[in-house]
Amino acid sequence: MTFVGNSAGLNLSGNKLQIVEIAVKGNEVILENADEENLEDLLTADTKESKFISQLQGAFENFSLRKKPDFSSVSFSLPADFFLFFTLPIDPKLLKAELEAHIRWEFSILFPKEKVDEYIIQKVTLGAKKNNLFVICIKKEDVKKIHKFCMRNNLRLKFVDFSHLTVHNYLCNINLPGETILSLYLGFNMISAAHIKNGQVEQIRLLNIVDRKEIHKQISQELTELFPDLNASGEKVSFYLSGDELTISEAFEFDTAFNLQFKKVDPFVNFKKNAVTEYFDGEESNTKFISAASMALRVS
Repeated sequence: MTFVGNSAGLNLSGNKLQIVEIAVKGNEVILENADEENLEDLLTADTKESKFISQLQGAFENFSLRKKPDFSSVSFSLPADFFLFFTLPIDPKLLKAELEAHIRWEFSILFPKEKVDEYIIQKVTLGAKKNNLFVICIKKEDVKKIHKFCMRNNLRLKFVDFSHLTVHNYLCNINLPGETILSLYLGFNMISAAHIKNGQVEQIRLLNIVDRKEIHKQISQELTELFPDLNASGEKVSFYLSGDELTISEAFEFDTAFNLQFKKVDPFVNFKKNAVTEYFDGEESNTKFISAASMALRVS
């Protein structure tokens, strides 16, 4: 951790806003707050700016009533419908300008109705060979909405990211050398699966949730097709399951469908608790805050 003071991560998931506030003092990370608030309406990328900011403001004020915020900077994670994304094979020897041109060309082919200049583009290198990119695109106007909310509350906006990616990156940071992970993350209307090895995402796959009640069947049927290389390698794999929408019954159904015990990540396990947050100690349900916690911790 390279910053000192308080920071917060906010995660938007459909009609719910979550907050994790931390304080960093020396080598200690202290959990100051973890809370969530249901919104009046479902917020999507199509929500008008005035309504979007108003809904966030209402939730933030309710957070403040329960625990006065003591931070000046915040990072946001957003659900899948705020983004366009694609995986792109690349030549690692490409120059930066050549790579940028290649990404813009691919964007124009995949999304002919969209204007690339209206988007902020993030690139994530996949695999040890660095010959694939996971490309995430968010409209500049959506980032401006969040920035205006932050300005209204005298907050500095540090980062905006895709909630699924923040979770897989969190697992990369706790990944033991040589460990192979398959991470499943349930969002509001999408599930993602990531193959992680030696602290790096090798592959990432995204699936729309067809039927929430049958999601464990959907993913168990498609997982072999999603990661043929992983299945063929014969490696010992650690399975992780998390999600801001994950319920205890869904977790049980996943364990049953796969005939194994998924690990549930407690993002607060290495945090020091205070009088406000001590009741979060050892709670399996803490996993729902993993995206907000990852954003609170983010420094780059």
